Amino acid sequence: RLENKMKTGFRCVKLKIGAIDFDKELDLIRHIRSAFTKEQIELRVDANGGFTPDNAMERLEKLARFDIH
Repeated sequence: RLENKMKTGFRCVKLKIGAIDFDKELDLIRHIRSAFTKEQIELRVDANGGFTPDNAMERLEKLARFDIH
């Protein structure tokens, strides 16, 4: 679906995260980033309460590797 959106001109994608297993979400983000550079597509995430004070910093550090906007 992402490739179809890019063909129609989209260059920014916001992913809702925090609802399923975080490692699976990271796998999806890793897959997207392996196919598209930060110049090709801007990735944004919306955890919307999906992180706790105990895991937020660890998760943000993991997300930082993928050039999240």
